[in-house]
Amino acid sequence: MVTWGILVFYNGGEPPQSILYPLLFIMGFCGSTYYLTFAVVKEVNNPQIAGITTAIVNTGGFLGAAILPALMGNYFDRVNSTPMLVNVYHNALLYPFIAILISTIFILFVKETAGRNIWKA
Repeated sequence: MVTWGILVFYNGGEPPQSILYPLLFIMGFCGSTYYLTFAVVKEVNNPQIAGITTAIVNTGGFLGAAILPALMGNYFDRVNSTPMLVNVYHNALLYPFIAILISTIFILFVKETAGRNIWKA
């Protein structure tokens, strides 16, 4: 079992104060990829179906909010640790971390549109 406590959470689950500002900045930076997708889908798709494409992006957020807790709960059930240890929570929180990491990597491959619609029939 991989323990990520060495990277961020050590000392009984309390990170040092010096790492909080960079950590929160990275979380905010990576989390912003979700909001960028709304602008991207409107710029690369037919303007007549902008509502549909925006709804599909919004559905992705809801799917993530439904699937990630289920995956984490499944992990908790498989580990079956009583009481829940800090390492168990660290490993369960890898699921959202991986999802954010994947979305951040994918946003790097989005074509720059300079704020104009580039859809062509």
